[in-house]
Amino acid sequence: MKFTMVFSNKFDTAIACFSLMLATGITLAADPLKPVAQQRFFIDEVQELYGLDEESAIQRLGNEQVASEKAAIIESFNLTGYAGSWFDPESKKLVVALSSPSHSVAVSALDAKIPVSRLIEATLRLWAASSCAPSAL
Repeated sequence: MKFTMVFSNKFDTAIACFSLMLATGITLAADPLKPVAQQRFFIDEVQELYGLDEESAIQRLGNEQVASEKAAIIESFNLTGYAGSWFDPESKKLVVALSSPSHSVAVSALDAKIPVSRLIEATLRLWAASSCAPSAL
């Protein structure tokens, strides 16, 4: 049986490739034989910085590495409206800020969070501060 997938654009292709990488354990790390989470220096630094035990520090480093790999993929999309990304330690996910919702499906497909309420609040604050906002705000 032959299985063929046809993708309509580069976002679909990249998402499929990244999903395959996650499923098979392929990494974008500079030294895949020694991930950051296994390097003593980084473990010690994260333990000290965040007050974590060794196991929690290793887990956080692993989560941050996955988020970093996702961020690199998202940045390679050159999305219109991409406003940056960061690691959220509470959700253990990458958070991607978009100035418009047009690419939210592509970002969500990589299991990244989109801070919609923050986006709306920031947009309203900027708009209220601009010269074209009604005086009622």
